[in-house]
Amino acid sequence: MLLRRVTKHIKEQNWFAVGIDFVIVVIGVFIGIQVANWNDVRQQRASLTLAEADINRDLLDTYFNAKERISLKDCRISRIQMLSTLLLETEGVWDGTQHITDSRSDDLAIDQVLRSPSRNWDSRIWEAELARGTFNLMDSTRRQNIDGIFQQSENAERLQEEI
Repeated sequence: MLLRRVTKHIKEQNWFAVGIDFVIVVIGVFIGIQVANWNDVRQQRASLTLAEADINRDLLDTYFNAKERISLKDCRISRIQMLSTLLLETEGVWDGTQHITDSRSDDLAIDQVLRSPSRNWDSRIWEAELARGTFNLMDSTRRQNIDGIFQQSENAERLQEEI
């Protein structure tokens, strides 16, 4: 219908009507593109909201893992100092530590003395969503702060594996 009208106006050389038809088509395309952009931004914000909830859970897990390691630090230092003192005594007789056997290992003496929780310092969701561009709408300062936290947690995980 629109094409017939345009060809009729061109045949009649009604340039004003051709101009109006052209403007109508351009405005229609512009509105269509704007609606598509609006829908895309809405979907990105929804993805950002979901990803932020997942990231908050990961950050909370990381926080509690760090708090657990910090709370056990004094106990571990005390056990290491006790073990060092006993090993360095020249005249004393050391009976050793209590022998415990469980399904993981035959001898857990070192595990008792140097017990350290091994936890996942999870940043997979952060890395995946960062690569997808989900966090492009996030405030850049907040994004940098969260990225710094996850980099520190990766360092903590690396240290945990070395220990």
